[in-house]
Amino acid sequence: MAHPFLGGYEDCLWCTGTTFGSGVAKALVSYINAHCGGDVSTELDYDALSQRLEFTETQLRNAVARLIANGHARISREYQQTDEDVLQLLTPGRLAADAQKAEAARQKEAVRAAKIALRGGQVNRAPISNDVRDFVFDRDGHACRLCGATDDLTLDHIHPWSLGGPDTEANLRVLCRPCNSSKGDRM
Repeated sequence: MAHPFLGGYEDCLWCTGTTFGSGVAKALVSYINAHCGGDVSTELDYDALSQRLEFTETQLRNAVARLIANGHARISREYQQTDEDVLQLLTPGRLAADAQKAEAARQKEAVRAAKIALRGGQVNRAPISNDVRDFVFDRDGHACRLCGATDDLTLDHIHPWSLGGPDTEANLRVLCRPCNSSKGDRM
């Protein structure tokens, strides 16, 4: 599986040039930097790390606490689909990747909010009236306007409802479910 974050040269410099507050913390950071494939994180298995680095578990726990307290690392469980704690070094590359993900999430939320605003704050729309529904089905001959299918029919907004399209006869047409699904919210 590809890592969502791969540290670069700047991260290697950060790992070697930063003061981490203790020799144990520095050794742990150096180990993670050298042995984790550029990902600058490792599963937080104190027993295994103790054997590899020849420090006691207590020394490693204190070093991890110091790294976290100084803003150099964090512990995560939502990383790479693991149920184990993962120690992630907060290198410049990881912080930049986190900022990009946060900005993408903000933009996605802004788009969602704009769509809601287009609908006058309405998140869920009211059902299309039976009169309009019956008119559109009769007008379109109870068949899909794209492929001619007569089964599994739906109403499609030509100008998508999510983008402000109204529930009017002029903006609705009959499509079968596969054609409507493939169209999505495009015009």
